Amino acid sequence: MAEEIKIGYDKKGDVLEIFFGEPVPSIAHEVTKGVFLRRSINDVRLTGITILSLTKRFKDLELMSILTLVN
Repeated sequence: MAEEIKIGYDKKGDVLEIFFGEPVPSIAHEVTKGVFLRRSINDVRLTGITILSLTKRFKDLELMSILTLVN
């Protein structure tokens, strides 16, 4: 069965969070300024992605419309 994907966008903080599967203890690594990958502390499974300053990175209005629908 496929893992559930949850997407959250904090408009005030301009932060996008994407979660994969059930929450598990994880460690975040900044892969580029303001972009973090979270991996399970028990294995290398990707558990989430966080992107700071989303609207500065992606000026695509269609993306922002989709995020409005998610929240």
